[in-house]
Parts: sequence; structure tokens; C-alpha cells
Amino acid sequence: GSVTGIDISGEMVKIAAEKFPEVQVLCGDVEQYPFERQFDFVMVYNAFPHFPDPQALIGALAKLVRPGGRLCVAHGMSRAMLQKHHAGRAAGVSIDLLHERELAALFAPYFDADVVISDEQMYQVAGTRKGETGHGHSHAQTDTPLEELTALMKFMVAHNDAHAQEMAELADQLRKMGREEVYEKIMDLVGDFDILNARFDAILKEI
Repeated sequence: GSVTGIDISGEMVKIAAEKFPEVQVLCGDVEQYPFERQFDFVMVYNAFPHFPDPQALIGALAKLVRPGGRLCVAHGMSRAMLQKHHAGRAAGVSIDLLHERELAALFAPYFDADVVISDEQMYQVAGTRKGETGHGHSHAQTDTPLEELTALMKFMVAHNDAHAQEMAELADQLRKMGREEVYEKIMDLVGDFDILNARFDAILKEI
């Protein structure tokens, strides 16, 4: 087989090519580069927060993965540790790492996500490419409006779940600071939010 790497930094490409002469290393923006082929496996490792539009990135990468191929987004540390790391000098060139369920929802229009992990050791979302989409064709050209709508609804449910969890984590921090009354108020709101989101999810399942 063969391995192709790409980086937007010419200096990083130079270093990578010197370290791994057997790998074809390209210089360019992976979202715009005119690849002439699709790939069996695409990996974004320790780089995902440096792309400002995650949804656009997943859509671009989906075009590069053959049907039945795999896409994996992974980090060799927990989401919490990565957020702390990027709070320093990297803050200007990175965004917050999506909750793993939010990222899985972005996968949904193109991939069947079967790996969704976020723990103290790693963060990883991976899936298999759906359908028979040819290289260079957009999702909107191949999927029906209903499929697009349900994919958007799934993303909304996952997005709401992720924010509810973040609200609960914030409330727990306030509780540890002795603000028990504020903790109770926030958790009441989280409960109401969860009920509404569960009803929304039930409607999605009916569709």
C-alpha cells in the first residue's frame, strides 16, 4: 500500500519528509487540495481543533474516503487535558475540541460511527463511509432531503446532550465551591433540558 500525508505548513512538510521518506508528504490545505484519488483510511491525529469549521472539514474528508473506507479523528489525551493545553499559547490557532457525541453527529451524514471514546487516555471518533458516493460529489447531491433533515436533527440532539453535560459539570464545580443553592437551580434546568431533548429524540426515531 501507500501512505500520503498533508500539512499546510511547508516547514512541517519538510521535517515529515525527512523523517519518513517512504511517505508522500504534500503541502496544502486538506479541505482544498485537488486530490486525484480516494483513500481507504483517513486519519486526523492531534490536529482536529486547528480546523476552524469542523462540519466543513468532515464534509471535505468524506469526499476523500472511498465507500466502505474509514475516517478517524483522534487525540492521545483526554478532551479535558487538550482543552487545558490549548488554553495557553495555542489558543489563537485552535478551537475547543467538540464533545465526542457532537463529532459523531457530524459524522452521521457520511459515516456510520462505531468508535466514540473520550476518557482519561484518549479521544477518538471513527466510522465507515456510507453509500456509493463518487469522488468530488457533495453529500447534498446524493442524499434525499429526509436523510439530510434527520442528520441535522441527530446533530441537534447530540449538541444539546453535550451542552447539558457541560452545564452539569459547571454546576458540580459550583457545588464544590459551596454554592449548593446555585447547583440545585442549574441541575433543575438540566433536568428540564434533558426531558425536552428526550422528547425531541423520540420524534426523531419516529421519522
